[in-house]
Amino acid sequence: MIRDTLARLMRVVRARPVTVTFAVTVLVVSIVALVARAVGGPDQGDAGPIGSVLATGLGPVVDDGRWWTVLSYPLLTTGPRHLVLALAVVVVLGGLVEPRLGTRRSIIALVTTTLAGALVGLALQGLSAALTLGWFPDADRVLVLDPIAPAVGLALAGSAALDRIHRRRTRVLVLVALVIGTVYLGQVDDFVRIGAGLAGLALGFVLVPRENDRSWRRSTEHETRVLLASTSAMLGIGPLLALIEPHRHSLAGPIVQLVVGRFAEPRATNACRVWDVTASCVQQQTVAASLSPVEVLVSALPWLVFVVIAWGIWRGRRLAIHLGIAANLLLVGLFVFYWILTPTAAVGDGARASRLDATQFVVQVVAILVIHVLAAVALWRWRASCPLPPVRARAIRALVAVVAAALVLMALYVAIVLADPSAWTPAPTLGTALLEAPERLLPPALLAANPVAFDPVSPLALALTFGIAPVFDIVVLLACRSALATTRPHERDLAPDRVRELLRRGGGGPIAHMATWPGMRTWLDTETGAAVTYRVEQRVAIVLGTPFGAPDVDDHDVLSRFATESDTNGLIPCFYSVPMTLAERFVETGWSAVEVAEESVIPLEDWAMKGKKWQDVRSSINRADREGVDVRWGRFDELTASELEQVREISAEWAGDKALPEMGFTLGGLAQLDDDEVLIALAVDGAGVVQAVTSWLPVWRDERIVGRTLDVMRRRPDSMNGVMEMLIARVAQRLQSEGAEFLSLSAAPLASSVQHAASDSGDASILQGLLHELGARLEPVYGFRSLLNFKRKFQPVMVPLGLVYLEPTQLPAIGLALTKAYLPGVTVGALVDAFRQARNDRPES
Repeated sequence: MIRDTLARLMRVVRARPVTVTFAVTVLVVSIVALVARAVGGPDQGDAGPIGSVLATGLGPVVDDGRWWTVLSYPLLTTGPRHLVLALAVVVVLGGLVEPRLGTRRSIIALVTTTLAGALVGLALQGLSAALTLGWFPDADRVLVLDPIAPAVGLALAGSAALDRIHRRRTRVLVLVALVIGTVYLGQVDDFVRIGAGLAGLALGFVLVPRENDRSWRRSTEHETRVLLASTSAMLGIGPLLALIEPHRHSLAGPIVQLVVGRFAEPRATNACRVWDVTASCVQQQTVAASLSPVEVLVSALPWLVFVVIAWGIWRGRRLAIHLGIAANLLLVGLFVFYWILTPTAAVGDGARASRLDATQFVVQVVAILVIHVLAAVALWRWRASCPLPPVRARAIRALVAVVAAALVLMALYVAIVLADPSAWTPAPTLGTALLEAPERLLPPALLAANPVAFDPVSPLALALTFGIAPVFDIVVLLACRSALATTRPHERDLAPDRVRELLRRGGGGPIAHMATWPGMRTWLDTETGAAVTYRVEQRVAIVLGTPFGAPDVDDHDVLSRFATESDTNGLIPCFYSVPMTLAERFVETGWSAVEVAEESVIPLEDWAMKGKKWQDVRSSINRADREGVDVRWGRFDELTASELEQVREISAEWAGDKALPEMGFTLGGLAQLDDDEVLIALAVDGAGVVQAVTSWLPVWRDERIVGRTLDVMRRRPDSMNGVMEMLIARVAQRLQSEGAEFLSLSAAPLASSVQHAASDSGDASILQGLLHELGARLEPVYGFRSLLNFKRKFQPVMVPLGLVYLEPTQLPAIGLALTKAYLPGVTVGALVDAFRQARNDRPES
């Protein structure tokens, strides 16, 4: 196993030589630089001895003539935290695009975008120094060390070689991340990354020409939701980055001030007046304050609302769109009121603000307003991608919780204020307390806009003044999460009687009858009248088999319409246990597929147990005749009480030997025997002892049973040798005599004789490897592969079955959903324990 893992790791490394070489170089140079700084002592400058040689900037290039630094600055980071982040970005982005872009083009992209990023940074530094702009103080002394810039350039250049979905997603998310980083951090490094990214985007059109694929195709609703959700999440994450790495000259300086101000001293901001800003005001108002982890956490609470809203958008909730629009417009309103309509602003550091200070301030505020207005417009423009209406009761409860929390907190504030007026100065009155109470629900920095009527002077008063807003923030977060949590099923799910009526018309393949099992849902295609069986787990709609109820329809078209509606309802569609011939049609339209099982089908028209290959089966039948073991046919309600009790005993003993519970989904159990349409075949000896039990699901066409599918197959540990071979052979003989066309021995999950992928993507190969490994680990527990070998005794036709999925990024969710479907309630720990027990119980060779 270790050898296989190392082999897979080496294949990954060999496919990404440029990324691996770049990452290792950065790691080695950064470690050497850290050691050199530690040995050399403090008098080495900010960049250290090695950084001073490799870093680029206006000073090194123009003043010192170190022109090579425009290419060397990505080889080093500024510290351990920057190193970890840079390596993660390089490995993820480079690993994503290099296999598609190729080694030669990756080197070209890396070098070109490195140079482009440096030139943009130098131009910006030169402009700031020439015009004495306030964004980059001492521009000529700013040094840039950043491996992230070329990684971003490589990713955007390589995105041209990706498929349409991943090309669009990579470009949008990376560019949005660059803009958010530039706005909320505002360092020279961020502009260098912007330059490298734009150069990479342009270079991609040269390196990977796509003459026939230049148009911007409409995104699927799922893809639109992913992009909207990612953008909304970044609007919440951006201020958090600025809290951790504050920079008062960033475009987002004012927005962080709204939250950081809650830790400012009361009345400190009253010294700030428009065009008359004192040094004391700047000291209090700057966002370059150092916050403790607890302060950062408390300050982050309002912005986490955007993250919760992003989660709701990702799940297709209409309410999330409305909340997102409201949150962005509310923020815009607060800015207009706080930074424009009120006579306070933290600009400049002299007795009077200069014109350049005012310009910087205006640009900062306008940039923030534009970003959030555009976000609101985008949510409104693509609101149709989130069609799921809210559950009315949940939404009302969430609204009531928020309103109640606001009223309770305001009442508590007023009561405590009036109970001890000496804790505030000047002493509050009922009127002033009532007027102040609503403002306490907002970030305390907003109080700078309207100076408070009284200030807290005792510890309790301070805690109350600055503690109410975080409590209210938490209530709002939990209420939003609750209102957005519910998943609504498809509106066209069918009643059980209607499902059985459609099953009799035919279609759906040998496993169609599983549509009647608990946990299954059935969707009706209104265009054709065909039905689709599916199960929802972890937001994944797992379609089982092919459509039924309208045998002559095009299965591909019906399933495509189901996929569209699933996407509309916020579900991830995938098609499980569909014939690989159908899977290949989906691959032609941009889907991916991988074989997950093989179904064993016995055609009955010319079936006969003749020849050497059937010797074991004939011997089992002869042995049963000699020992008096016969077949007892019937339905569940036709079995005697003794037979039912023995069937339960066999089932319990069979399940008791397993380290994990019985599997579900496509594997029936004792409960599925209680069905009038299911045929039960028992092997009973002369003493009335049930030695084995099998059950057979009906397969219909035009109101007639044309085949049966094996479901339950269990026997006593001390039963006659070959009892199962005898039972299956007798069932085949009976069905052949009744005119049935085939007998299906069903498919064993995670067991296949041929590893076949309809998709040539590396993701399909990875999935095959994972399924193969999981099948190997579950083999000692459930014996799927042994079962597949057993079925080969009956010389069946092996029909490959596949899993069809739209995007490789959905595979983790699909894998978890399938695990949940087959093993509901089983934890990861239980799986590990079962694997360990199976390994220990395995006999040594």
